[in-house]
Amino acid sequence: MINGESRFFVPSKLLRTLHVLTEIGRQPDISQHQLALRARLSSSQINNYVKELKAKGLVNTKGNTNRTMRYLLTPEGHRTRSSLLVAYSVDVIQLYSRVKREFAAKLQQIFDEGLARVILFGAAETGELALTASRETDLDVIGISDNDPLKHGKPFGDLRIIPPSEIEGLNPDGIVITSFGRLGEILESLRFLEKKGIAMRSLTDE
Repeated sequence: MINGESRFFVPSKLLRTLHVLTEIGRQPDISQHQLALRARLSSSQINNYVKELKAKGLVNTKGNTNRTMRYLLTPEGHRTRSSLLVAYSVDVIQLYSRVKREFAAKLQQIFDEGLARVILFGAAETGELALTASRETDLDVIGISDNDPLKHGKPFGDLRIIPPSEIEGLNPDGIVITSFGRLGEILESLRFLEKKGIAMRSLTDE
């Protein structure tokens, strides 16, 4: 779930409530310290959330001190957690669909520029989304590549991840870099292919 590490999505009270209920449901008798760490809340915040959840009949507690306090979901707590998870999932799916449309538009633009057969570079979550989005375009994704040798040979959708040394053999028109991190380093590592006439694009290109 989206947590405090996100730069664009600040956790709402509703999302934090889902975090708390999920962690309690995941580990019955969880301690306050563990709950605070996993829900990314301070001890005082956990106290406030638990008091409110207990007042609503969603959580039961046992123990007399912070050290001995343990938390359990009530039947209503389990139902509320499931309901919040469904609502959260709907929001995430809508966001996923929006990003996929943006990726599809960018990939179609790359096709319209004359790159019909491409290799996606970056076998991670963004690459998976780009591969899915490509199926809504005229682009022909003929391979997926990554610098990580531990990924080579593993399945990626209906493709297998290949090392950069095998890209030229597939005779692509271009490479689409799907990774947003260390873009400069990736471009430098693929410079030998660019010198051989294989075009370079990224999902962030204007």
